[in-house]
Amino acid sequence: MSKQPATSFRCVFACLLFLPLAGLASDAHDSVRRFDLGPVGSPVEEGFKPLSAETGYSAGLGYGWESAGQTDFDVNRPPRNPAWLGPAGQLVPPDYLASKEHSAISRDGVSSVGDLVLRIDLPDCEYLVRLVLGRLDRPCCSMQVSFNGEPVAEDVHARHFARRGVPDFLHGFPRALRRNVRIDRGILRIRIRGDDSGFRERLFKEFERPAPVSYLAGSPTRNREPSTPDPDAWGKADPRTGRPGGGVWVYEDIGCPFTENALASVEVYPSTVAPLVWSGGRPGGAVGDRALQSGAEHFNLRRYEKAEAAFRSAESS
Repeated sequence: MSKQPATSFRCVFACLLFLPLAGLASDAHDSVRRFDLGPVGSPVEEGFKPLSAETGYSAGLGYGWESAGQTDFDVNRPPRNPAWLGPAGQLVPPDYLASKEHSAISRDGVSSVGDLVLRIDLPDCEYLVRLVLGRLDRPCCSMQVSFNGEPVAEDVHARHFARRGVPDFLHGFPRALRRNVRIDRGILRIRIRGDDSGFRERLFKEFERPAPVSYLAGSPTRNREPSTPDPDAWGKADPRTGRPGGGVWVYEDIGCPFTENALASVEVYPSTVAPLVWSGGRPGGAVGDRALQSGAEHFNLRRYEKAEAAFRSAESS
C-alpha cells in the first residue's frame, strides 16, 4: 500500500474536527449570540457584538453584566522583533506570544478580582457555549466557571510556561472552553470566580516530595529546598539565581494562584447531534449521509485522500 501524503491526513483530520460544528445553527438563527468583550472603540471580530464592562444587564438588550466593579482591558500588539528569528533559547519571549496570539478576540476583554457574572436571555433549548478566557499580558489562573449555578469547569488556567523546568514562571495566554448547557427558564447566567484553594493544597503537597533525578546526570537536581513552603514566592525571582521563577519547590504542573478573572469572548449556539462521533479512536456513527459514512470508512482504512474528498463533499452539500 502506498503511503498517503501527510498533508492529506492533516486535511481530513481537520475535517473530522470541524464537521461536528456543521450541525450548529447558522448565523441567522435568532438564538445565536456572539460577544467580543473589551472597551468601547476597540476592534470587534466580524459577526460579533461589542460588549464592554459598563454594559449592565437590561431586559431591552437581553444581555449584560449582573456583576459590578469589572473593568475593560486592551493589549496592543508588540512590534515584530527580528530576534525571534534567531537561535531559540529556553526562555519564550512574552512579546512573541502576545504578537503571535493577537487578534480582535484575544487582545481585549473584561476582568475583575471579583466574580464576573454575565446574563444572556435565550429561548429554552440546549446550547453549546464557547468562552475565551485570559489575557495576553499576564496569566490568569484558578478560575472556576459555572452556568446557571452548575459548575462546568474547575481550575481554569489561562497561561503559557515561560521556560522548561520552571512551573511558576508564566506568561498570559488565551484559553478556550466549550461546554453544553440546557436552558429551561430563558436565562443563561455565566459566572467566573477565583478560588486557588486547590492550587495551594497541591503546592504544600509538592513541598513534601524529594527533588527529582536529572534525566541528563542521573542524580538529584542541584536545587535546594526552601526552609518553608511560601505561596507568595510563586513567580518571583529565585534568590539563589536572581532569575524569575524557580523560587518555590515545585516540579510538575500544579496550576497557579488566582490573581483575577478575565473573559475575552462569549459564543452561544443551539446544539444539535454531531454528524460523526468518535468511538474507540475511530470516527463513525454517521446516519443518513452517505458522504459522511464513506469518509469515515476511508479514514478508518487510512485512505486519507479519498476520506478528505468524501468529507469535503459532505461539507459542501
